[in-house]
Amino acid sequence: MNSNKSPDEYLGQCAKLHVTCHIYSKSGEVVSGANWCMNPQDVCPREKGEDYTKCKTICKQLGHAEEVAVWLSTKEHLQDSTAIVINQSHSCRNCQETLYKAGVLNIQVHGKFDSP
Repeated sequence: MNSNKSPDEYLGQCAKLHVTCHIYSKSGEVVSGANWCMNPQDVCPREKGEDYTKCKTICKQLGHAEEVAVWLSTKEHLQDSTAIVINQSHSCRNCQETLYKAGVLNIQVHGKFDSP
């Protein structure tokens, strides 16, 4: 990965819902992750009610926004930090556990909105 570029410049957004997670360190630094895809589609390939298998197999989604934000962070950044998830109705149990195990103290979820 070229560290001079934002992942938004070489990864695509989920066609259905673009979720971001911003982790704010105690010092005020911010690391952001999203549900970026390595093979983004113009239209979501999942049918209504279908599980999320195609997110990984077709879109090559890296993971949930919370997971990606943790992967992009340093251990020092994560200690006693706050995670803010945007454009989602909740943070799944696995993502909550990932954030808390990494050192995040607070998780805030701010609404589910239509993707741009």
